[in-house]
Amino acid sequence: MVGNYGAYQRANSVTENPRALEYRLLGMVTAAMIEAEKKPDAARFPARVDAAYWNKQIWDHLMVDLTHDENKLPKELRVSLVNIGVWVNKEVRSVMDRKTDCSTLIEINQIIMQGLKPPATGVDDEKGATASSMPAPTSSSASPQQMPEEALAAAVPANTPIRGYGTSQGGKAYGMSIRS
Repeated sequence: MVGNYGAYQRANSVTENPRALEYRLLGMVTAAMIEAEKKPDAARFPARVDAAYWNKQIWDHLMVDLTHDENKLPKELRVSLVNIGVWVNKEVRSVMDRKTDCSTLIEINQIIMQGLKPPATGVDDEKGATASSMPAPTSSSASPQQMPEEALAAAVPANTPIRGYGTSQGGKAYGMSIRS
C-alpha cells in the first residue's frame, strides 16, 4: 500500500503546525496520485488504487476532526469540508471500480492545498518570485512517503487559483487548517 494511516498519526504527534501537516499530507498523497497516472498501463491501476485509498484515509481522518466540537472552524465551513470528504469517498470508489481516474481527486486536493498554503513571506529579488513559490514540476520515481519537493510542486503548481478556499467567508478571513 502507498501510505498508511499510522503515518498520519505519527506525523500528527510531532509539533508541526496542523495547517502545515495537512498541506504536507495532501501534497504527498496528491503527488502519489499524479505519479500513479503516469505509470505504464499494466502498473497504472494498482498504483491508482493504492494512491486513491491513501487519499481516502487522509480525508476520513480530516472528516473525523471536522466533526469534533473542539474544531474552531465555523460550522458552515466544517460542513462544506465534510461534504467534500463524502464526495472524495464516492470518487475513490469510482476509481477502484475502474470508472474514472484520479484527475478529479488530484484537482480537489490541489484546491484545498491552496487554501492551506502559507502566505508569501517576501519577494526573491533575483527572480521576482515570492518566497513561498514552488519550483517547477518535474517527475519523480520516489515513493510517496519520501516524495521530493519537485513532486509536491507538481501537486500544486504555483499560481493555481484558490476557487474560494482559504479566502474570506462572510467578511471574515479564515486560515484553512482543518483544525484551526
